[in-house]
Amino acid sequence: MPWDCKILVIGTGYYGSLPVSDDFKQEAEKRGVELKVLKTPEAVDFLNEINKEDLKEINTILHLTC
Repeated sequence: MPWDCKILVIGTGYYGSLPVSDDFKQEAEKRGVELKVLKTPEAVDFLNEINKEDLKEINTILHLTC
């Protein structure tokens, strides 16, 4: 996982089908990484609204198949 960030954005697919486990959420919290778990279109909207400088502190995983 790309943990070297302050915020990890996870796009869970158009319908939100990609599950994010509680263990994963706990690991993020333990590492001090804020999770943004959003449907993929919402994740893209979120990223488009971010200041370019802030993008340096954000990693993204996008589920694109559904």
